[in-house]
Amino acid sequence: KHARYLADTAGGLDFRASKTKVRQELVEMIKARLIEEILDGLTESGDFDRAVESIIKGKIDPYTACENLVLPTLS
Repeated sequence: KHARYLADTAGGLDFRASKTKVRQELVEMIKARLIEEILDGLTESGDFDRAVESIIKGKIDPYTACENLVLPTLS
């Protein structure tokens, strides 16, 4: 029905999304959701703020802090 509606209202042009476009959009949605979930967990636990403080104090570099924060959430 939706495809027919698009065709009817678009003067017969086919505006159905290509497989590539749908894949790209889904990948972007997944990335955004994963980032949101990971950051929520890190901020709620205090790990993120501790990492920020460690970076500021020169105890750890940002790249190592990132690895230390992200990798445990993926395993």
